[in-house]
Amino acid sequence: MSGPSRGDATFRAVLALPHARRLFTAAMLARACYGLLPLPLLLALQQATHSYTSAGATAAVSGLATALLGPYRAVWWSVTRAP
Repeated sequence: MSGPSRGDATFRAVLALPHARRLFTAAMLARACYGLLPLPLLLALQQATHSYTSAGATAAVSGLATALLGPYRAVWWSVTRAP
């Protein structure tokens, strides 16, 4: 039985590759901060400013910047780290 061709590779087939699970787990843990950051940021800013409005706006700007700059950061990383 041959391996999957490029067009029909499934997620399960990719995770079956050697070391893929370890790499996937490390990548998920490294990106967990993007999901965990908004709540502590909101609470810290609310405590500092005593305003949920300004804290929420700041947390929203932080999330928006992360979402908008992500593709540019990925391109920069691939260009500067290219072999």
